[in-house]
Amino acid sequence: MSKEQARITWIDMAKGYGILFVIIGHLGDSFLRNEFYTFHMPLFFFLSGCVFSASKYNFKEFLLRKIQTILIPYITLGIPMILYTFWEMYSNYQRNTSDYINVIKSFIIQERMWTLWFIACLFFLEVLFYLLVKLVKDNYIKLGLITVILTVAGLIYYKVGGIPLPWNIDVCLTGISFFYVGYLLKNIQKLQEILFKNKLRIVNPILFFVLNLVCGAETVRISGSGLEMFESRYGFAPLTFLAAFAGIFFVIIFSYSVDIKPIRYIGKNSLVYYAWHQTILIPIIEKVYKELHIFQFMGFSKTRYYIKMGTSLIIICIILTIVDLVIRHTKLKFMVGQKVSIKSKESFQEL
Repeated sequence: MSKEQARITWIDMAKGYGILFVIIGHLGDSFLRNEFYTFHMPLFFFLSGCVFSASKYNFKEFLLRKIQTILIPYITLGIPMILYTFWEMYSNYQRNTSDYINVIKSFIIQERMWTLWFIACLFFLEVLFYLLVKLVKDNYIKLGLITVILTVAGLIYYKVGGIPLPWNIDVCLTGISFFYVGYLLKNIQKLQEILFKNKLRIVNPILFFVLNLVCGAETVRISGSGLEMFESRYGFAPLTFLAAFAGIFFVIIFSYSVDIKPIRYIGKNSLVYYAWHQTILIPIIEKVYKELHIFQFMGFSKTRYYIKMGTSLIIICIILTIVDLVIRHTKLKFMVGQKVSIKSKESFQEL
């Protein structure tokens, strides 16, 4: 296996785990949800930085590529979500025309709307990072200083009561730090050797996991809340970011060491899983449970709770794998950022 293939494999594995963490987090409140929220969205920013490239394209080429691989999927995956939401509203006798118009407005303005919020934010973050890389001529130190300044500015913005901005541009300020470190890991071979090939490779994941647990718990104890980028909550920022990076490094080291094909597939083809699991699949599955009188008991034990969660997770993955296969093997592949041509292998890698 070449170094490039190995790199893509562990990135796909890490994205696969990230998608599972997101789905589990949306299936209900639990210890797992609280744990995954300490790092799961920073993980996606980080992995997007790992596959970011500015040197191959001029700005026009770069922008067109991001429109194809990010904006078009945002629109095409968003439309079925809107239609399903309309159907839910109509079924619940919510038939005021203004309500439907507000959904469309929210989709266009995009201020933390559904899972799509990250895709919208990523588009502007990629463009911003491209401009910064060109500005400092890929000087990692200058780029790092700018990243720190933007991150601090973002945290201050939220601290003084800043509201979500259209297309979640505000999250670019805090997300850029994770993106930058991923970009460094991609481009500095020494960092990869330190992380993946040192003699403590077996011990390091355990240390990072413990660090994540401790820092995640401490930031909640100190500030009363942990990391939730969707709701603009960052807890006690130093510990919050330390917990996030520790969780990221735990996942990527484990992903580099263990290759599980089903998870790698989910990571490689993550868009459909990410976009549709919460707004479409979870409500449908809950309706089916209700019709079949399954998992409807109140106050059931943690064991039964996790059985329900595991069952829902498996159902979601199976259904969305089938849907993803249909999309990618038909002319619908443009929905996930692929060019509609027989020989095209170009696909969405940012998410």
